[in-house]
Amino acid sequence: MVITGASSGIGRAVAHRLAADRARLVLCSRSAEALSAVADECRERGSAEDDLQTVTIDVREAPAVDDLLATAASHFGRIDAVVHCAGALAYGRFVDLPAELFDATVATNLGGTSHVARAALLQFETQRAGHLVLVGSVLGKIAAPTMSAYVTTKWAIHGLARTLQLE
Repeated sequence: MVITGASSGIGRAVAHRLAADRARLVLCSRSAEALSAVADECRERGSAEDDLQTVTIDVREAPAVDDLLATAASHFGRIDAVVHCAGALAYGRFVDLPAELFDATVATNLGGTSHVARAALLQFETQRAGHLVLVGSVLGKIAAPTMSAYVTTKWAIHGLARTLQLE
């Protein structure tokens, strides 16, 4: 199981739950320090040392995501599932939010999702099996003030997920 965004929030909770089931895990995040703490927590919950890897990665970089999945598949023989939880959030009225911050949120949430989905689906085609979980939000169906970048990406992720289901 590959989990992006494993250092906090839903990603961390997923890692804990799968560790309790003794799943073989590849935990991914931009923060090596946070990943180390989550890895320790997973070991406390039942993960074996040989069945747990941490990878510091920025999902905005497609080649890094491709390398991550290729390495995980090579190390464990296959990938059963990818749970994509990585995300970013920026608060502020749309006109007050710096363009760079809006764009960075879009790059992480939407770009990162597309990179992870593409790499995972190509790996699953090779294996002829696998599951992709894209973590969304209720904000992929409604809107909220001061969250324009996040809401925009979550609506887009919902559209991507639906398109992938149809394909």
